[in-house]
Amino acid sequence: MMPIGRRKRRGTAVCACVLSLVLCGTGAAQQSHAPQRYQVKHIASVLFQLLPLTEPLKLEEANRIPLILYGGRVYSTFMTVSYFDDKGELGPQAAAGSVTVHYDGSGHAYIEVTPERVGKVQLRVSVFFNDGTMDAENLDGDVSRPKTCEN
Repeated sequence: MMPIGRRKRRGTAVCACVLSLVLCGTGAAQQSHAPQRYQVKHIASVLFQLLPLTEPLKLEEANRIPLILYGGRVYSTFMTVSYFDDKGELGPQAAAGSVTVHYDGSGHAYIEVTPERVGKVQLRVSVFFNDGTMDAENLDGDVSRPKTCEN
């Protein structure tokens, strides 16, 4: 579970981006007689899908975000969180870090997030699969205070 609103620094995304750039380069450094053997796997097709939120995320509570996985076994998952300002513009990244993919009793995948701020939020989830492929998707939503019980 990753708190939303705290800034965490991790090297995972930087390593993945650098690796992606190295593997997907223009090939200018390759010899002209060498056959092209690099396959850009990570842009092949949709490998996972974030399901739309049916209700606002609850502040300071673990919220499940359902995933549909098409790409096989998950190696790692990374999420960044940004909040929209009063003008509706996306602000700077508020949090980033690895998240765990959980499975419920029926085998459905989900991640958990714990918002620490009320307002409109954008989650960017990147999923890396064991075969070297990856996919990323954004999900916009609202964060609200949980309803309290009144007697």
